[in-house]
Amino acid sequence: MVMNKSIGFFLLIGAFIFNLNSVTAQRNTDSLSVVNFFGTVYAVKSGSALTLGELKNVVKSNPSAFKEFKRARRFRTLSIALDVVSVVPFVAAIISDNSTVFWVGTGSAGLLVGSSILIDQGPYSRSIINTVKLYNESLRVR
Repeated sequence: MVMNKSIGFFLLIGAFIFNLNSVTAQRNTDSLSVVNFFGTVYAVKSGSALTLGELKNVVKSNPSAFKEFKRARRFRTLSIALDVVSVVPFVAAIISDNSTVFWVGTGSAGLLVGSSILIDQGPYSRSIINTVKLYNESLRVR
């Protein structure tokens, strides 16, 4: 009988300690997470993906996370610029009567769009992950 009470006591203490750790881990509701959607990473807060403007407002208070965010924003700007510029050779290829211009134009447009995708899935995504990591590290209770 004494053995059963001591086991019950240790189980109760263990459950209390586990519950306390769970509460401590969930205390910070400001933390961010990342989600991968078709190779591109997005920052998520409270279950909804953040735009770059919203992410900027969230991480502005942390200098190291904000610096990494600005790096991510530069990669995103480059990616969008490549997408926009890819329209020019594509339109030139479509309106041209020359087959060489058509193939060079469509190939150039494809190369620019492909480069944009590689930037989104590589350096941009890594910078967003690092931004979220740096921001969440600053929220940890010490």
